[in-house]
Amino acid sequence: MSDEQYRANELLPLEDEQIVSKVTSYLSNCIKDFKNATVTDKEIGRFPNSLTHFFPGSYKDMMRGSTSFPNLFMAGDWIITRYGSWSQINAEKLKIWFAAFPSQEKSYVTGLEAANRTVDYLEEGSFAKIIPVEEDEPHIQALRSLNRSFNEITAQFPLSSYFLQ
Repeated sequence: MSDEQYRANELLPLEDEQIVSKVTSYLSNCIKDFKNATVTDKEIGRFPNSLTHFFPGSYKDMMRGSTSFPNLFMAGDWIITRYGSWSQINAEKLKIWFAAFPSQEKSYVTGLEAANRTVDYLEEGSFAKIIPVEEDEPHIQALRSLNRSFNEITAQFPLSSYFLQ
């Protein structure tokens, strides 16, 4: 399991065990079995005043899986994919397990996509089957639409690009 906490300044002064307890508590809200889980290993890094390369708004800077070179294909968690983001992959269907910050699943899917592009380019081999992400629930679709509309309106204001979106 991997977990990354964005804007988690309140965790910085805590002892490692306190952080593990908090994260386990957060996860048990989603998956009840986490409440009784035993953490066998941990690595906790504290990076004050910093961001990962997956900060809000970074999607627009992500790469595509195809390149200007006809025989070069990209894979990794920084690649745009039509099969969902790292938090949307249906891990049960992919036979892999994750929680909280599962970038390895997106790497796996974009790897399959790159392999499929290679098969297509070489006209040889078998295509990997990639199971698409399920549709969002209606309330999520409505909120995404509302958010897009809000962003379109605020983008028209002067200096709008200087504020976190």
